[in-house]
Amino acid sequence: KSIGVVLRDLRNPFFSLIVHGGEESASEQGYTLLLSTSSDRPEKEEAQIRHFRRSGVNGLLIASLSHNYHPSPIIRMLLKEDFPLVMISYVKDEDIPFVGTDHELGGYLATEHLIKLGYHRIGYINGERGNLVGEERRRGYLRALHEAGIQAKGELIYRLRLKGGRNDNRSGYEIGEKIAKLRTRPDAVFVYNDLAALGFQEAVMKHGLTVPDDIAIVGFDDIERSAYADVPLTTVRQPTGEIGRKAIDILLQKIEGYRPPIRSVLKPTLVIRESCGAA
Repeated sequence: KSIGVVLRDLRNPFFSLIVHGGEESASEQGYTLLLSTSSDRPEKEEAQIRHFRRSGVNGLLIASLSHNYHPSPIIRMLLKEDFPLVMISYVKDEDIPFVGTDHELGGYLATEHLIKLGYHRIGYINGERGNLVGEERRRGYLRALHEAGIQAKGELIYRLRLKGGRNDNRSGYEIGEKIAKLRTRPDAVFVYNDLAALGFQEAVMKHGLTVPDDIAIVGFDDIERSAYADVPLTTVRQPTGEIGRKAIDILLQKIEGYRPPIRSVLKPTLVIRESCGAA
């Protein structure tokens, strides 16, 4: 009784936390998780899915590395064959089994918190171009500004330059250097994810700015490093353990022939630390 898990990168702190939560639930039901990593190579991802299928696993958890946010042909093929699978990376198509986070709500919570602290020039650092998760979080950011009567300004919205999670820290650092040199800066920034937020924080502090006095920062994901940054990072916590457990529960229902809900979207929560000026 086994479940194949196809990940982008075993070192990714977000997905490793999801798998940890899922492993506990799977073990309780007598299943073993078999892990693989596609190492940011789409062809390897497909090969691993095919390998798991031939090996006789009972189902698949997939964190696809595709930033198209649509299922690949092989995933479509598995669904057509009614093979049990659940996606744990964001997928736009409503007919694909998916467990994840309400990203728009997370963006709203982060921005609303900064507004309540009295910040008005609030920037947003988005993911790279084409990143739909970043766009979902941007919608929450814009909704919070609109409800507070604050006009959104294009010059306060930035975008990570490099694609791929491994580059987020570096891209955040680049934007931090750019903002630190501006004569008129945002007084607070909501950053697409924690890796980019930590890079951003490092850059602005190296240029002599203080966090949060000169610029407040809120990230997204609540990875472990966030709590141990030079200035501990306020962030939006995705319920990674719950995502893992829910994904396994749904997958096991599918394996047993039931028809659970296709999509489960869970609520994030705000974790307040020193970087926003509230702690």
